[in-house]
Amino acid sequence: MRTKKFLIPFAIFIFLGAIHQVLFSATPLKEMPMLMSTMRAKEFCSCYFMLGKGKQYCLESVKKGYPLFDFNINESDKSVVFKNYFASARARVEDVRYGCVLY
Repeated sequence: MRTKKFLIPFAIFIFLGAIHQVLFSATPLKEMPMLMSTMRAKEFCSCYFMLGKGKQYCLESVKKGYPLFDFNINESDKSVVFKNYFASARARVEDVRYGCVLY
């Protein structure tokens, strides 16, 4: 009996916390696909072009826990494009000293 009295307020507290997170989050949920694409593009560009790691190694490092995506590597331009269903992002090597930038 005591467990049921505790369970209802706890469920209400969790529900209100979830609503608060959705409404007042610093990063709105609609921006998450773009954020994921930009993070992947920048990380892959740095790993592949700046550190000289292999393509498979860099892909394994950026895909951890993320949904499916598509990518394109341009060796001559030293750029990479990452796309998901809702957004795409491009990163390229600006300079050896500055690394990769998003554009």
